[in-house]
Amino acid sequence: MSHGYTISAVKKSVVPVVQKSGVFPLSAEELFALLSKPSTFERSLPRSWDVRSLRMHGLPCQEGASCVIQLRLGHKTRVSFCNVVPQKSFTEVWDKEWGRKWRRTRTIQREGASTVAIFDEIHASSAEQQSISDWSFWQCEMLRQDCLLFAKAAIPPLRILLSGAQGFIGSQLKLLLEMAGCTVIALSRNQQKGNSVYWEPHRAILRTSDFEGFDAVIHLAGENIASARWTESQKRKLFLSRARDTWLLSHALLRAKKPPRVMIVGSAVGFYGDRGEEVLTEKSSHGSGFLPELCQAWERATDGLEQKGVRIVHARFGTVVGQRGGILRKLLPIFRLGLGGILGKGDQYWSWISMDDVISALLYLLAKEEVKGPVNFVSEQPLRQREWVQLLAQHVHRPMFFSIPRWALRLRFGEMADAIMLASAKVVPRALLQAGYSFRTPLLLDALRSA
Repeated sequence: MSHGYTISAVKKSVVPVVQKSGVFPLSAEELFALLSKPSTFERSLPRSWDVRSLRMHGLPCQEGASCVIQLRLGHKTRVSFCNVVPQKSFTEVWDKEWGRKWRRTRTIQREGASTVAIFDEIHASSAEQQSISDWSFWQCEMLRQDCLLFAKAAIPPLRILLSGAQGFIGSQLKLLLEMAGCTVIALSRNQQKGNSVYWEPHRAILRTSDFEGFDAVIHLAGENIASARWTESQKRKLFLSRARDTWLLSHALLRAKKPPRVMIVGSAVGFYGDRGEEVLTEKSSHGSGFLPELCQAWERATDGLEQKGVRIVHARFGTVVGQRGGILRKLLPIFRLGLGGILGKGDQYWSWISMDDVISALLYLLAKEEVKGPVNFVSEQPLRQREWVQLLAQHVHRPMFFSIPRWALRLRFGEMADAIMLASAKVVPRALLQAGYSFRTPLLLDALRSA
């Protein structure tokens, strides 16, 4: 189905930009097939776009196919595909609701004995050409990194059950897994949602038969630890959504005739508590306080599956730097107003990781049979909170004058301030490095630019 957009909709007086956007270790057929996946198209959208919905008619790179992208602010962008020459070239026409149109013709050419290159011809207004050109380079570099990951991980086409598939991490992970050829089934509380497994953990409602036939399970769902002040009722809500729900899912999988080979469960570096200058690895002991106790209960909830021989990986996430969620969603508006600052003394360590590395490492570990138990999902360079926020202020080109004292944070956030904002955890990713994982975004400033 086509919406009738044509190349003539773009002004022909525009002088096009022609550029070589990327080189890939693939054949033309393999690259064209990858570009034709809806998941590839969605993953390569500008990360500054806050997408509410995406409706695809046909497949990308298919003659007459189109897509309507609805943003949360209410704007729409329509994309149509035309002039398609399979395995060689295609044209995209981008029609923005507020009147600006531009087009891009992508051509795939042999570059070497085993590589191909993408050449882009961009027709846009002079005001937009540079940003579209930069975006095309970014798209191709991200796709090239994805291809290298797929080759190194070498995961077969698995059938995967994913909880939290619409969440901050899960939504991005789902796209990457589908690009790699996996079939992803969401674990959902919406009974009407298609292609999903329904459950209501707070009422212990599920059907054991629905949990049959999965090669792997990735469990990311749960109440946001930093979403509200830790009252007694909020602590109970966190415990139930993390420990109880993980236990319930584990026992549903235990009752399956053929349990999955591997289960990856989200956890947190809050396991270690406030440890000052101590270097923390997966072998380090747990800390004290509510958050370390919650993480312990959360991880112990899979003991039954582990005893049955299922490989369990506890992904202890640090602060995730990514688009449309996590810490940036909270800090960016403040820093863009020039109101950002140091929390407490600022000498506490914040262990962080980019979104691309989170989802890449999760995919990578699916095929690493030798990796089990806790795995720290953090970059190789933990930073002090002072350095962290200085880089963020530098990235948004704003000064940083403010410092928020410990007493003010404790007054506003209570126990959560000490456990999350003021706690120091100098965590290193020893298990990931020993497994041979190579970080895509080792520097925080690069992670901020990407997000």
